[in-house]
Amino acid sequence: MKDIRSASIQQTTSELFGNKFLWGKNFPFNSEIKFEYYLDGNIHSSYPDFVMKDKKGRIHIFEVKSVNKSAQLNIDEAEYAKKVNALISCYLECSRKTNHIFYLPVLDKSQWQITVLKNGEKSTIDNM
Repeated sequence: MKDIRSASIQQTTSELFGNKFLWGKNFPFNSEIKFEYYLDGNIHSSYPDFVMKDKKGRIHIFEVKSVNKSAQLNIDEAEYAKKVNALISCYLECSRKTNHIFYLPVLDKSQWQITVLKNGEKSTIDNM
């Protein structure tokens, strides 16, 4: 597994209440930040959307999903749920091995459910 602290990503710095945070948008093409997981007997790749390094040096990784159907996106809800669960399993193990904190925000209609994976443990923030 590649150490994200040394990966090259497009970076911007923002200041919030006098504390500096480093944000990066992860672009899938040519990205060094990807995670592989198994689903239906095949290896798939996940390219998280955003990476943040906080003032304490902790790495936060965000993979944003939506289960809402649209004109451009007509998803099979059961298949998508399997994918999200496979990502949760992958990120849960990665959080245990790397001490990075993973967030999987999922938009369902107008409600956000955010799964947080930290130190091999899972918690959920509902109704955002």
